Amino acid sequence: MKQLLDYGKRSIIPRLSQRYSVNLMMILPIAVSDNSHVIRQFVYACGLWWLFVLPAVAQVSSEERSRLVVLDPAHPHGAQMQLALKQEFQRDVYVYAPHVDELKTSYLNSIDRFNRSATAGEAWRTQTYMGDDFLERMLREKKGDVVLIASNNQEKAGYILKATEAGFDVVADKPMALSSADFKKLCAAMAEAEQHGRFVSDLPAMSMRNWVPCILQKELVSAPEIFGTLEKGSPENPAIVQENMHHYYKRIKRPTWFFDVDQQGNGVTDVTTHLADLVLWTCFATRAVDYETDIEIVSAKLWPTLITPAQFEKATREVAYPEFLEHYKRDSVLEVFSNGQIITKIDDVHVRFTARWEFEAAAGQSDTHQSILRGTRAVLRIKPDRPLDLYIEPADGVPLADFESVLRHKVDQLKTVYPFISLHREEQGWRISSEKRAVAKATHLAIPSQLEVDHMLAKYYITTQADAVADHLLLNDNEEVL
Repeated sequence: MKQLLDYGKRSIIPRLSQRYSVNLMMILPIAVSDNSHVIRQFVYACGLWWLFVLPAVAQVSSEERSRLVVLDPAHPHGAQMQLALKQEFQRDVYVYAPHVDELKTSYLNSIDRFNRSATAGEAWRTQTYMGDDFLERMLREKKGDVVLIASNNQEKAGYILKATEAGFDVVADKPMALSSADFKKLCAAMAEAEQHGRFVSDLPAMSMRNWVPCILQKELVSAPEIFGTLEKGSPENPAIVQENMHHYYKRIKRPTWFFDVDQQGNGVTDVTTHLADLVLWTCFATRAVDYETDIEIVSAKLWPTLITPAQFEKATREVAYPEFLEHYKRDSVLEVFSNGQIITKIDDVHVRFTARWEFEAAAGQSDTHQSILRGTRAVLRIKPDRPLDLYIEPADGVPLADFESVLRHKVDQLKTVYPFISLHREEQGWRISSEKRAVAKATHLAIPSQLEVDHMLAKYYITTQADAVADHLLLNDNEEVL
């Protein structure tokens, strides 16, 4: 009861007082000061809920939604996040960008497609400003409460810092930082946001949290009767292994700067962000990781994917390399250092992250993800060729009959939330299969907890510090790493 009342006093009551022009703080002490009986406190709490909280939740109109500003949406993820969170925002959206062509490809076309099928009152009314002073114009006009940033990644950390200094809440695509200098800007932005009761978040971009096998892996890690405790591992045999494979050509038009690791990010700073996020979300769900004391980069390396002129044209629909790509050329082929590996320690647990890029997936194939978590009672494994399955391999010496009983009980509990999963016996243990790859994305914008803020900083410390120390490896004529 006290927790409910404390939450109301801290979060709900101030907002409702402003909404109804009533000082509800005068009412709350009645419920907490009379300690004569728990029932009386309960009655008062219920009265507050029914009189004020429930009507407020039920009667949120479009005018009470946040006002959205979109800054330089150079990546399609911006439109995707806006559409996923559409119930959070008013229909008038204020867009600021430097270039019309990239804006249409990455953002406006997606919004137009949504508008053509939107129900009455749900279509976006986009008001766009384009010009070299787009950032200064956005900061000066301050048309909204929340700014969504899915820009060229080289500029993003600076955008985030300036937006927080101007008093915006910030929702950003990943990665929010590409370098140690960017990380300092991100830390400053987080501090600025906290000081003014605002927030910075890339959580809506962390899409792998919605993948069912990743959710199941997190659920089993939190069950010590199944997983045990996390092993410590070693650099040669890490306790945690996370790998992904991505492809440049996906039948969408890539911007030319997508092939510039200074603008897009490289093999340790770009998609590795997803892998670091998964580890912190899964294995440190209740423990804050302090980037200053709990993380050590053991080693890092980068190596290139070779992109031919024909492949570049196929992906970007541009014939010539822009000038900023010239220094990546070896003869006529681009060396794009988009592959990377990090070996790090998080709270003394050894972790290996690996990101790989190829130009195009084979027919019928797509991007892949591999995850291995080693516990004292079981290894949990997501295989790259089985994206709908989670494998559970009990450790040597674990009584199998008892283990199976506990596992089946846990899966039965999970079925109440995820009815599309099932448990199967395998040669080396068990497999939980899912009929769905992912659950629906969140439709509401959650303010990050302090734990999430700590983990956002931790993951970008891992990636940017790895970038600072990474060895750059070259390929021989057979495209093998030297």
